[in-house]
Amino acid sequence: MRLKAVREPPEPPESPAAQQETPPEAPRRPRRIVFIDIIRAIAALWVFYGHVDILFIQEEIGPTWFTSAFNYFIGPPLHLGEEGIGAAAVPLFFLVSGFVITPIALKMGTGRFTMNRLMRLYPPLIVAVLIGAGAVAVGLHPLILRSEPDVTLGNILTNITLINFFQRPLGAFVGVGWTLAVELLFCLLLAAMLPLLRRWIWIALAVEIEILLVLILLGNHFGGTLGVVASELPYLLIPVMGQAIWAGWNKKIHGWLAGLFLAVCWGLYVWSSHLDLADDFVLRPAPLAFGLLIMLIGIGMENRLRQRALWTWLSERSFSLYLMHAVVAFPVLRGLVNVTPLWLTLLAGVAATAVAVELCYRFVERPSHNLARRLSRRPAR
Repeated sequence: MRLKAVREPPEPPESPAAQQETPPEAPRRPRRIVFIDIIRAIAALWVFYGHVDILFIQEEIGPTWFTSAFNYFIGPPLHLGEEGIGAAAVPLFFLVSGFVITPIALKMGTGRFTMNRLMRLYPPLIVAVLIGAGAVAVGLHPLILRSEPDVTLGNILTNITLINFFQRPLGAFVGVGWTLAVELLFCLLLAAMLPLLRRWIWIALAVEIEILLVLILLGNHFGGTLGVVASELPYLLIPVMGQAIWAGWNKKIHGWLAGLFLAVCWGLYVWSSHLDLADDFVLRPAPLAFGLLIMLIGIGMENRLRQRALWTWLSERSFSLYLMHAVVAFPVLRGLVNVTPLWLTLLAGVAATAVAVELCYRFVERPSHNLARRLSRRPAR
């Protein structure tokens, strides 16, 4: 005897009132670009390792077996110069900036974009400058450029505004801050070019390159303050390369045209490295070539990459790590090197940096990001 399957009656349709009470789906957040997170994480760690190796271990103690073996297989074969593997991190940061910031600027517009960038940049920088100045005041030594500045209100203000990187003699409480001065110049250039960038991206890229070429030539000819600024301008060619990669990847321009812009920027960068510009910022083509190769490989592999919590965590804290290792790790390392074993000194430096990074991210960087979003949000109509 067969039993008949009993079909359940269909559920009654929801009433209009019930349908109205159903909460709407939350807006989906834009998907993170995996290779950008990975590049940010790796570049921040490279900078940390490179600075500790070159500016602390080799200067204060001498090469160790581990760093010598690691550098032997990485630095010289790739012609990364005195900074070793850390030299490729700076071009990577600049490439990522051009790639990421350009669509943000196009979406926000000049005023909102400028406010957003300033609020994201300056609060963590102010904290880093104050920590670096405090370390110098008590006789400790953060990572500095050229000469250690006196702890005066004037020097603190010039460091906070990044004006110190356009003055001579060059002194900085946050030695890595020179890259932020380049980032600021790029943001100003991008904000000025937005009207043209919205209509004709390829023309805007060509104009940006032309502007940089003219300013580099003028700075090389007249010298002085303009020459100091001109010595940093070739670095702006790197985020412009990032813009070209973004435009080609998103099919805003043809791939061959993006490749042409990359070739022109590369040629101008190499040419600039042979000019008699101020020697405070050495232009190294090899690290740029290595960084560009990593960027292009990452783009090609994006569809095969998978997001991992570790990459996201490190990427979100990469800016804090970039700043804090200069003003926290080095005072700790130099303060302990003569009283504790090397392994304990390095462990203390890494631990202190990790704590400083987490505190800076949670209580300075993330709140400043949230404030930047609110201030740059388009007003409701």
